[in-house]
Amino acid sequence: MYGRLGAGRAPWWRIYSPGTLRIYARAVLARQRLRPPAEDTRQLGADAVVVDGVVRVLWLPRSPDDRPSAADVVAAAQQLLAP
Repeated sequence: MYGRLGAGRAPWWRIYSPGTLRIYARAVLARQRLRPPAEDTRQLGADAVVVDGVVRVLWLPRSPDDRPSAADVVAAAQQLLAP
């Protein structure tokens, strides 16, 4: 579905930043068990308003933290559903 919506994947260097690697290193040094990811950690995702199975508004992020606010999503949905 992400491919059909045009949602991209982040390059590994944007996901596994020095800060992220530091967290993993601390966990290993503390002998914490690391689990493999349960999802595609590079998927940037997307947010959409869907009406009757059709995507009516779509937000495609440029980075993992580039997401619309909940208020923006609600406003778009209300505008589409207004009589």
